[in-house]
Amino acid sequence: MPSDIWYSETDLAILRTLPASALAGASCGAGPVTSAIIVTSFCGPGPAPTPLFCGRRSGTDGGYSFVHNPDVPITRKPVIWRRQDTTRIISLTDAPRGFADLRSLDFEAMGHVLFDSEDDAGRSVTVTGSFGTFSFLLDDPAAAKRPAVVIPIDPHYRSRCDEARRFVSHHLGFKLPSRMSPSITPVRSLNLIRRLHAYDLYRAGADERRIAAVLIDPRALTMSWNEWRDHTWRRTAKDWRDEGIALVEGG
Repeated sequence: MPSDIWYSETDLAILRTLPASALAGASCGAGPVTSAIIVTSFCGPGPAPTPLFCGRRSGTDGGYSFVHNPDVPITRKPVIWRRQDTTRIISLTDAPRGFADLRSLDFEAMGHVLFDSEDDAGRSVTVTGSFGTFSFLLDDPAAAKRPAVVIPIDPHYRSRCDEARRFVSHHLGFKLPSRMSPSITPVRSLNLIRRLHAYDLYRAGADERRIAAVLIDPRALTMSWNEWRDHTWRRTAKDWRDEGIALVEGG
């Protein structure tokens, strides 16, 4: 039996209550059933039986029972964003014929490779270094030797162009012009959204306590005045409101 199978005492207790007929054929003659995984396994020539419930259920497996440790988050595996859903992925393809003076890519020499994998969409590579982080999707095996940047003309064209320009300037050794605005990172984007929400609440007549309750924690409404007066939530709500006013109205 594999050593990485997880089952609880509850699982075993349920298994002990199942009739022998429910487990017949599940172990394919391998002996007595001692693990929950035997219940859902099948190795006969006919159609597989419906898996039996023998423990906690997964919220994403369609209702079937699972035999693994549900306390181990699935996010331990890398999650790759689709390039159409983010502006931080740089799309690379093989350059058109006729371009000869192209500088190939060596991801190992560029920095520390955090991720390098291939699937149906292409090769995904994430590299980090003193420059920050670059995420690439190569849709052609020749893209690393003869790279060309693909920038779809969609509503996010400018953000994609800024990220591509940041990479190309680093790769070719150029210095970005000082007038070029910095990229809006996910953290900065979240901060801007919070400030704009605070401004919307302010325009709707909300005070600092109401802003904190909506954007930080509802418990702000039930605090005593002495606790609220010196609480960090009050200062945060005030800062978000004032910065939101400055963003929208200037100043």
